[in-house]
Amino acid sequence: MEKRIIFELAVSGFVGMMFGIYTLKFGNPEILKQALGGFIIVYALHAIVRDKKIVKFQRLGWLFGLIGGYFSGLFNTGGPLYVTYINNKLHDAHIIRATILGVLGFINISRLPLLVFNEMIDKSILPLSTIMIPIMLL
Repeated sequence: MEKRIIFELAVSGFVGMMFGIYTLKFGNPEILKQALGGFIIVYALHAIVRDKKIVKFQRLGWLFGLIGGYFSGLFNTGGPLYVTYINNKLHDAHIIRATILGVLGFINISRLPLLVFNEMIDKSILPLSTIMIPIMLL
């Protein structure tokens, strides 16, 4: 795992996730659905036309983390942004996979308490979720 990248994306992702959950809680559902559709179209086009690594992405970790966290909090779809950044930053497939798992693990574990705190998920789900954390880590 590339711990520096995990730290960079986890910290900025957590901040972005707080804004994303706030938007989810108070945003207009119709506009949010359209935004999700737009995000999916833009990412699909990016995935189709990209043919090599984009060197400029390597310096935008905090931005990718912030936006990825925002989409993680809003739609739980920040993964493609984290993967795009990590894939453009690293070269070894094993380190890329391990780093992606580290970032997604942190984001997913930290998302649940934020949703409970914002009263978007009932607290009764916490015991089962706590049991699932070791399974995810395995």
